[in-house]
Amino acid sequence: MNEAFKYSRPTLNLIRLRNKSSMLEFLDKCYKELRPAPQLILLDLYLPTRKEGLTLLESIRYFISINNLPETPIIVFSNSPDKKDINACYQRYANAYMVKPTDLSQWPLHLNSLSYVWKRAIRYPVSNDSRRI
Repeated sequence: MNEAFKYSRPTLNLIRLRNKSSMLEFLDKCYKELRPAPQLILLDLYLPTRKEGLTLLESIRYFISINNLPETPIIVFSNSPDKKDINACYQRYANAYMVKPTDLSQWPLHLNSLSYVWKRAIRYPVSNDSRRI
């Protein structure tokens, strides 16, 4: 996936975090240092388990909510096309769900499409609050 991002979006500032604690620490540090919010969060549902992925999704949404921050789009991706997984993510306020391509050569195309949609279609809500992560 990293190589696909480098190929499809070489100017993208990609930050890869490996677990729940590192993600929440990253968000907390951004918030405390008044850094810009991530423009998009990609979350692997099976991180390493479904339960942990769903818990992380809930934790990110909770952090954003309790700190009264602008919503950050979260796209969950997974090998699973199971409707139970998809519904569970949407119930926890994922903005989208993407099934990973099985052919590695298709990753750049998927990521290009994803980047195109989110860059051109999704905008942050206008806020009078200048404090954003």
